[in-house]
Amino acid sequence: MQTIDLVKAVVNSEHGWAVADQFEATFNSESFEKQNYNALRYIKGVVEDILHSKILSEDAYDELYEYKENLEDYMVGGEK
Repeated sequence: MQTIDLVKAVVNSEHGWAVADQFEATFNSESFEKQNYNALRYIKGVVEDILHSKILSEDAYDELYEYKENLEDYMVGGEK
């Protein structure tokens, strides 16, 4: 299972398919600006929970951590 599949499944379970699709789009390099800001807040929470859970391999952790950093950078600059 790839990191994107795991995180998307958790986001879908907690916040529904629309938010999960937004996670998938941004994880695959689509612009954060094209997404719903509230959905990004939900995604950030799930990503942080997964990172704190220590269930990921080192490579998967690094990949998801980089995503979280990029998301936070956008949210600080794009906060509404």
